Amino acid sequence: MERRLWRWLLFFVCCIGLSFVAWKIDSRWIQSPITQYLAQLNVRLNYLCYQNQWTTCSTTVKRATQVDIQPLPQSANNQQIEYHTGLCSSKANAVRPQTSARIYQWIDENGTVHFADKPQSSSAKITQYQSPHYNFDLSIKALSSGIQPFFKDRLAASLRQIDEVYRSLLPAEALLPVRVNVSLTTSKTSYDGFYRRYHAITSPSQGFYSHRDNLAFVWYRSVEQGFSTAIHESVHVMNAAQFGTTPRWFNEGLAEYFENIDMDGFNVSIHPVDWALVRRAPMSLKRLFDASDLEWSQNQAMFYQHSHALIYFLMSQPTANTALKDLLATIVHFRCQPIDVVQTLNSSYPGGIHRLEQDWRLWLKFNTKAIVIS
Repeated sequence: MERRLWRWLLFFVCCIGLSFVAWKIDSRWIQSPITQYLAQLNVRLNYLCYQNQWTTCSTTVKRATQVDIQPLPQSANNQQIEYHTGLCSSKANAVRPQTSARIYQWIDENGTVHFADKPQSSSAKITQYQSPHYNFDLSIKALSSGIQPFFKDRLAASLRQIDEVYRSLLPAEALLPVRVNVSLTTSKTSYDGFYRRYHAITSPSQGFYSHRDNLAFVWYRSVEQGFSTAIHESVHVMNAAQFGTTPRWFNEGLAEYFENIDMDGFNVSIHPVDWALVRRAPMSLKRLFDASDLEWSQNQAMFYQHSHALIYFLMSQPTANTALKDLLATIVHFRCQPIDVVQTLNSSYPGGIHRLEQDWRLWLKFNTKAIVIS
């Protein structure tokens, strides 16, 4: 009995020690390769907790008695009510990388070149090298009972995987620290109360986000609806922190794209949807890029589907993916400023925007395959 007690104590001490080391790593004591490895390990652990339903590493939520939830009106089933202003969020704009650590260089009396983060000699000079600073901070809170156990593990693993996709698409020096606060509630009354804190008028919705508080707030009505809504709103928060203001089609297209992330064991993929409105009569890219908020509100389903289909195309095709990376780099470079999407794609895509539109329309005519991330 005593030996077993000591084993448990040793186990908890090791867990605390590993948590401390991970915290220090996140505080930049160790550079990014190890940090990225631990981030990937964290994704896998989150998923294993969800897949195997291990109560030792998952914060389980007390089950509530089943409630008969009335469906929303058909026109509001998939509606996402969010802020879409032309101003860059002050909160997002304030999220800047920490001041990069200076790297000094000097040569000693033996002719040996030294590098350090502190000057060790009066002849030391600041180099062009800088240590990278990046972190993805995620918080998921259940504000009521009725959330399926291990739902938070699945959501955390998926959001961290999405963060890895952003890291692969963006230049390392362009990455900004990101914080996402996800709040889940099964109570419509609670959801409406929080909604009114951020919106002057009420409107049927299942989720919203706030740039100001890095918040994704979700009315959890079922497992899959709650998951897709939480992913959608969280991606908006990530976009706000990473890019500031973005074109509407770009912001919504990425949110729709990542909604369909699927983790099966260690295999991660993004699944396509039907896009019936797009395949039947695709609008021109110029119309999609120039659409006003009023046009979006009048034909939301059409614009959501077109944005989703275009982002999926840009993510799935090698040539288009290169153009997407250039577009992302441009958005980051001109953070919180309007950009000319057509000009960027004209210079990045072989044949320009017209060839891109032709290739996209041709791609729409064939069955779309899932994108395997890892």
